[in-house]
Amino acid sequence: IVYCAITGYGQTGPLAMAAGHDLNYIGLAGVLDQIGVDGGPPAIPNLQVGDLLGGAMTAIMGILAALFDARRSGQGRLVDVAMSEAVLSHNLFPLFALQGGGAVPARGTDRLSGADPGYRVYATADGRYMAVAPLEKKFWEVFCEALERPAWKAQHGQHGAAAVALSREMECLFASHDQAYWADFFAGIDCCVTPVLDVAEALEHPQFLARGMAVQADGITQYAPPVRMSGWVFAVERSAPGCGEHSEEVLRESGFTVMEICGLRDASII
Repeated sequence: IVYCAITGYGQTGPLAMAAGHDLNYIGLAGVLDQIGVDGGPPAIPNLQVGDLLGGAMTAIMGILAALFDARRSGQGRLVDVAMSEAVLSHNLFPLFALQGGGAVPARGTDRLSGADPGYRVYATADGRYMAVAPLEKKFWEVFCEALERPAWKAQHGQHGAAAVALSREMECLFASHDQAYWADFFAGIDCCVTPVLDVAEALEHPQFLARGMAVQADGITQYAPPVRMSGWVFAVERSAPGCGEHSEEVLRESGFTVMEICGLRDASII
């Protein structure tokens, strides 16, 4: 038998019995410390990093590995997943900075958290935003050419005061037009610049529509699995069962008699 325990802090250690939420797990793991702008407080993400990375992806990885081993060895296992540890083990760039330079960069001052002008979010004239990420030199040069800013090419990878000055120029440029203008402008230019959409807009984006990521089932819009496999096409083949819809059928298949099932119902067990 392979079974999995998913908890905040794992089955051992001083916090094994402690309660917690996603915010606690990412806070303890050093992730929350890095989310936000330079000089600002930690920003609470609207993506439950610990719950999904630890409570789902890490658990799936552990269960599949244990099942694979069980088929080979016949040995069952308990898979002990701590959501806080799953987050900590993926908090890589601050760890690299700590190992290489002896200190973790302040919030919003790392190259991938706002310090690089070529990897930032810029506000548009209508209060929306563009995700601007021509991080590599080849994309940066295409970006500069498209905007007719040849002088910016030599400033690729700038840091410190020069980076701040360039960021201010880019802020002014993107603030000169609304998001729709910039989205159309960069639509045919392959340099990693995209609009920041809300979920309703994302569901209507041609890319997600083309790959069938939004499906209608039971009268509501749902996400399709984000995995494509050759020889298999995802489809919602039947509606989700109602609460207890198949309880009697499952119990009969498991060997329960009609009287036993009635007893379970009378006792409000089913």
